[in-house]
Amino acid sequence: MSSRRDLTGALAALLRLIDISDTVAAIRNGSVYKMARDVLDRADRGLIEQAPWTPFEERTHRPLTTAQIKAFMKQTDLSEAQVLAHFAEQTASKLFVNSRYQVLLRESGDNMVYLSIKRLDQTPIHDWRDLQRCKDELVGPECEAIELYPARSRLMDASNQYHLWAVADPKFRFPVGFQTGEYSGSKDADEVGASQRPIDPE
Repeated sequence: MSSRRDLTGALAALLRLIDISDTVAAIRNGSVYKMARDVLDRADRGLIEQAPWTPFEERTHRPLTTAQIKAFMKQTDLSEAQVLAHFAEQTASKLFVNSRYQVLLRESGDNMVYLSIKRLDQTPIHDWRDLQRCKDELVGPECEAIELYPARSRLMDASNQYHLWAVADPKFRFPVGFQTGEYSGSKDADEVGASQRPIDPE
């Protein structure tokens, strides 16, 4: 069975082929083109149905292959020893996987927990609710975490991956954010003229 990534990649390639020709205006008005465009738009907005959420399971890290080591060396300009040292640091983290995400979890001595989160299909969909749920399940529902938008000089943007820093103390609160919470589904939002997707089942 093809993954959503394969499907959207194939559709994107098809649309690029159609877009490069000015002689296909009629095709652009056709139902196939519109349907393909709708699939891509919905994928970009995270609206394609996802796999049902499953509990996280801890996994063991797979060793790097020779090809992966060489690729990392080429991408990062690091030596083989440096790549292996970096990977050793990564494997010191706990690895958790569920039906949608892979999460590296690293604890530090000052009650901080770092979560490195990426989708299994490696798409660049940033789903706030999913990240919140990753934090809730792996750190704690009453623990707080932040996602940093850093200075350009220390920007980390090497893959479709998201980073959270949490405090493993349910009584700690960051000095920013709302003092009370509000959580609604699509029906509640409709009643006040807003738009919201349904709440995922727990």
